[in-house]
Amino acid sequence: MDDVVSFHVARPFSANRMYSRQTTKRGRRNLTREYKAWRDEMGWALKMETSGVTPIACRYDMTIELCPTRMDTDNPVKPIGDLMQSVGLVTNDRNLHAFNVTPTDDRDDVLVVLTLRPDLPARRAKVKRRTALPTWGKARVAPGLVAAYRRAGVRV
Repeated sequence: MDDVVSFHVARPFSANRMYSRQTTKRGRRNLTREYKAWRDEMGWALKMETSGVTPIACRYDMTIELCPTRMDTDNPVKPIGDLMQSVGLVTNDRNLHAFNVTPTDDRDDVLVVLTLRPDLPARRAKVKRRTALPTWGKARVAPGLVAAYRRAGVRV
């Protein structure tokens, strides 16, 4: 694996336009159609540009060069990090160690340069949490465990 990985994104996307103002029944915010369309389009382009690159599992620094825009300096960082994780370029976007966003007049697209930092401890890849023991119904607990729980004084 090289120490530097670079790729282009056609246009930047602002983190302010990722989520709609409406919430779900559980209180979460929905992704906007505009962001989903950008993610799908740029995801395919990124997959084609970075084919053959092994997923990055260590810490990394990210440098973003983009055309001058009216958006805040740190707004393209979140969408690009999520895009890299969704296509499998990085195992966990929380491994980002430092970022630098530089507006340049001679560019009409976005250049992203990842500098790998394997000397720093990496964060684990995201793992689905599992509960140790189900707290509902006897059918979900193995029959041998029911007897062990009863002997221990746990009401099952």
